[in-house]
Amino acid sequence: MHCVPKGMNWRLCLDGKVQWWQYLMITFIVVFIIPLILVLFWGSLLLAKDKLSAKAFLIACAFPLPCLLAWIVPQCKKTRTQGILLTGNSHDAKEIKNVLHDPFREPSNGDRGTLYWESVLTGRRLIMLTIHTFAADPMVRFVILNCACPLILVHHLAVRPFSERKANIFETLSLTSLVAICTFSLAEATYFFKGIELTGPSQSLFHVQQWIEIGLLGLGPTAVFILVMLAALSQVLRLFYHFIKSLLRVLPVVLSYVTHCKCFIQDLSLGRLSMSQHLLLYWDPEEPQYVT
Repeated sequence: MHCVPKGMNWRLCLDGKVQWWQYLMITFIVVFIIPLILVLFWGSLLLAKDKLSAKAFLIACAFPLPCLLAWIVPQCKKTRTQGILLTGNSHDAKEIKNVLHDPFREPSNGDRGTLYWESVLTGRRLIMLTIHTFAADPMVRFVILNCACPLILVHHLAVRPFSERKANIFETLSLTSLVAICTFSLAEATYFFKGIELTGPSQSLFHVQQWIEIGLLGLGPTAVFILVMLAALSQVLRLFYHFIKSLLRVLPVVLSYVTHCKCFIQDLSLGRLSMSQHLLLYWDPEEPQYVT
């Protein structure tokens, strides 16, 4: 940090030069992240058509740019690729298909399906992070986000990519909450940008918007926390149930053992008492040595 002249005054400024690690991160995004999205898109379609092996797909995910070029060149030359693209373990390919394809719609009559939608989800995240990173001005950032989030919501409603109706509904609610958060944040940024101090009803409305944002942001973590607590409670109750069940199985055996031991002790004591009485009945005072 250093002081720089600003008009008639001096201001303390942070050095805004791009550092070497930022160039490295940009290179990583260009070389890895963007090709990975294309690999997920194209690879999902090739897996669905059984034109790609599981090994080739995993290698493409690890090294997306070289593998993507290896896929594009034969297509440009209009030649068929053999070998690694068409060979592999069918069981491994099936396992990968279960992960990539099961949540989404399969192709049907007149419908191409959405087996590639994992690449769309990854692309969405990249778009959001890019806007957040490169739009330094809050006003510009939220304006762009307010354009991007409704478009994403409309795209989802038009395609409805998930095979389960409940999944489409939850995704719609999630994207709608994202649009609401961006809208409220844009209103907040507008007030701060213009330097307007909120008073009266506007301040109350502003606080209501903030609480709605907090509720929408905390809805997901709260739901996950409740599910985890319910899962832990169910395991504790299950353990307690099995303990009671095992105790009820063992208790009759223990009681039977205790009863047998008690009867044995009583029989033994009665046997000793009868022996003593027997000796007393035949006791001779003149020969006490026989009684011990």
